[in-house]
Amino acid sequence: MDKPRAVIIGAGDGLSASLARDLSRDHALTLAARSREKMKVVADETGAETVLLDATN
Repeated sequence: MDKPRAVIIGAGDGLSASLARDLSRDHALTLAARSREKMKVVADETGAETVLLDATN
């Protein structure tokens, strides 16, 4: 059975990174953020897919 998917918009190195680490145990993750560098660190750690986007537009 596939894992449920969680999407975190505004993924960075603070609270969203902690949430991603916690959710990655039993969820497939998609991270979305403006900063590729901050998001990549969390994605590499959690196995998340990434989407580069600016959610303010």
